[in-house]
Amino acid sequence: SYKQGKLGTVASNTASIKLTDLATGGTKLLYAQWEANTYRIVFNANGGKGTMEAMTMTYNLSAKLTANAFTRTGYSFTGWNTAADGTGTAYANGRVVYNLVTKGTVTLYAQWKPHSYFVKFYANGGSGSMSVQKMTYGEYANLTTNAFTRTGYTFAGWNTKIDGSGVTYSNGMSVRNLVSSGTAYLYAQWKPRTYNIKFYANGGTGSMSHQYLTYDVSTPLTKNAFTRAGYTFAGWNTKPDGSGTAYADGKTVRNLATSGTVYLYAQWTKN
Repeated sequence: SYKQGKLGTVASNTASIKLTDLATGGTKLLYAQWEANTYRIVFNANGGKGTMEAMTMTYNLSAKLTANAFTRTGYSFTGWNTAADGTGTAYANGRVVYNLVTKGTVTLYAQWKPHSYFVKFYANGGSGSMSVQKMTYGEYANLTTNAFTRTGYTFAGWNTKIDGSGVTYSNGMSVRNLVSSGTAYLYAQWKPRTYNIKFYANGGTGSMSHQYLTYDVSTPLTKNAFTRAGYTFAGWNTKPDGSGTAYADGKTVRNLATSGTVYLYAQWTKN
């Protein structure tokens, strides 16, 4: 750990010195002189980013390690290690160190711990409840399967924006790094269902095509095209005998059903 230095006032490493010059008689003791080596500490970001200058250390003298200046998105700095994978000797940030090596260079690798973050789900017009999901940065995990429902709508996935203008994720999708820390908010997206209206002449004649309506969208009913001799059309009803819900001809309707088919029966008044 030391290299040969100078001997007091005598150049002990001078090869041509004569023994008679050391003493006129008796014994002269020569003592080796040592100068402490210097060595370098190099800091490696090990997946992080930033710069740090190397430290120059003197053997047998202690000094504080330079405070970490590296950063890594989604991770917290946990200290240094002589092995990149953390299997070597560990040193805390700013620790006082002593004789890491005898000479040359030692590399210290930054060690990182991934953040935990949370995913919070919002029904966004639906109903029900879902627990917050905990995730680890850098690791893939499947999103919790949707448990919300909404009358007249089909679940269409998640989005980071309420109006669906953000990033979209499908139900149960494997995701990673939604945020670097804190909480990610996912809003349920909904697609309105279509339902079908089937018209019955109910004693009349003629034909009318099915009408397809979208839930939550107001739409006029198709105008009656049936006829019945001796009768005048008097509107529609959900029951053939007129005991159900009545609708006038061409009436603007909304949400007659959440899905499936609605049957409307022509109602007739005798002339």
